[in-house]
Amino acid sequence: MELAVEKSREFRSFLNRLTIYCGGTNFLDGYILAAIGPALVHLEPILQLNSFWRGAIGAAALMGILIGGPIFGYLSDKVGRKLPFMIIPLAMAVLSVLSMFVTSAEQLFIIRFLLGLVIGADYPSVTSYLSEYSPADRRGTMIGCLMIMWICGMTLGEVVGYIVYDSAYNWQILLGITAIPALIFMYLRRHCPESPRWLMNKNRVAEAEKIIHDIYGPHADVRMLEEKAVKSSYSELLTPRYLKRVIFAGVFWATQVLPMFAIYIFGPSLLKAIKLSEGRDLLLGNSVIGLIFVVGVIFGTIIIEKFGRRPLIIWSFVGMAVGLLVFGIVSEPPFWLIVTGFTVYAIASGPPNVLDWVYPNELFPTEIRAAGVGLATSISRLGPILGTFALPSYLEAFGIQSTMLTMVGIIGIGLLACIFMAPETRGLNLAEASGAVPIGTEEIIEEEIEKEQLD
Repeated sequence: MELAVEKSREFRSFLNRLTIYCGGTNFLDGYILAAIGPALVHLEPILQLNSFWRGAIGAAALMGILIGGPIFGYLSDKVGRKLPFMIIPLAMAVLSVLSMFVTSAEQLFIIRFLLGLVIGADYPSVTSYLSEYSPADRRGTMIGCLMIMWICGMTLGEVVGYIVYDSAYNWQILLGITAIPALIFMYLRRHCPESPRWLMNKNRVAEAEKIIHDIYGPHADVRMLEEKAVKSSYSELLTPRYLKRVIFAGVFWATQVLPMFAIYIFGPSLLKAIKLSEGRDLLLGNSVIGLIFVVGVIFGTIIIEKFGRRPLIIWSFVGMAVGLLVFGIVSEPPFWLIVTGFTVYAIASGPPNVLDWVYPNELFPTEIRAAGVGLATSISRLGPILGTFALPSYLEAFGIQSTMLTMVGIIGIGLLACIFMAPETRGLNLAEASGAVPIGTEEIIEEEIEKEQLD
């Protein structure tokens, strides 16, 4: 959103607060997805889990995201960004508490699936909400901060697993602790305003103007939102204009996150297969890998507005493939090569991690933005669901080298999608990036407003 605004301290403070409030549930999303890995280390003998149930429980939340993303993304376009913004952390708190009392694999699977539905609702609602408040020159950085919080949450899940390993309530702490911060973020979000871009799209101009003037200053003009009232429809996403964007966003996202989820959720099993360590030290090793992922995402957030989206994502996929390739071609890699391979992969995955949420929000107009992001989210989980579900059995049957070579092949599919389909959206406002208005329209309107002010 490009607005003629007063670049006041209050304006910058609002954007910073909003980024933190939005990132709160993203942080919890990451933690919830990762914490199941170390929790399963303890739950496997307690619930007598076989390979099927380990894979099913590991993939349950991803199944929920697959369904929750498109459904709740569409609802967010219908009811607004604010309502799900408040309900999501409450649902996370309730389900986190319930997960502490499971007594069977079936119960844990159901709760993890429901948590996935909530996370699936969070992705399109929160990222659309923040995108619609972000200036074009800060959008990549602000959305990148959400991804930093998400990856920090995933890493914290591994760290907590290591810390509570010897506790009598290890898995209960791992699965239930998210209830506390979830309720805190629900309280902090209570006064956040609705998205003025969404209000304009629903022809609620007076409400949008009040919010714009309160936040962006008295000289901000509502016409800079480049929005018009339209009816939300899923069918728009199936037109040639947007179907290619849906496929691109879903494919690059799926092929990027599948190896990452495998490493986070079943990192201890992978490290054991590499013969790196045993017991509690496996969780420590996975925590270290997670910290490198954090460094990669921070790196990606720093450089995302300095380079074009297209070259950045292409070369990042190349780096990810090279990082994992060493595990596929070297049967017993020495320690230094293991560290180098995981470091190269984790750093290279940083920019695509950031673009997972930046690209989809830039590719669709406001009336179908959350629905488009939700559908891309759903597609992106197909690969991780199959991969996470099958990984324990696949690793057991074919070994670590074949497993890693398969991951490299999956990354290669994503690389081809980026080469042939990735658009360039850096520096464009949301209306221009989504194709809702021709590029350069904003400058014309700015000139008209300046002329009116002079007259």
